[in-house]
Amino acid sequence: DLGAADRRAAAQDQDPPHMSIDIEAACHINGVGLVYFAALHDMIARSESNTVPELALACGIRNRRVHYFGNLDAGDRLDITTRASAQALYPNAAVVVRSHARRASDGAVIVVAESIYQL
Repeated sequence: DLGAADRRAAAQDQDPPHMSIDIEAACHINGVGLVYFAALHDMIARSESNTVPELALACGIRNRRVHYFGNLDAGDRLDITTRASAQALYPNAAVVVRSHARRASDGAVIVVAESIYQL
């Protein structure tokens, strides 16, 4: 399974996070105690934009796949690590941005994402 392989690779990565986000009940948690999926998607997008700002401004996103593996509680923190690499240069240049997010309280990988930006 592609998501499981991404999760294993993320668990082995020891790079420091590019962005940390504090989880707040009023902003991120829904009525049943789960972090809104849309909020996690937005956090990944913010980390991508923070890591490679040129992509967010100059390129359109072609595709993003996100795998969720767990939840966060209010008061916890999400630590996101993001990397970019060229996927293709010619004739359709594209950049792949891979992110993974860990729950700060226990270091568990709870989100992995891959976004493809078309140049």
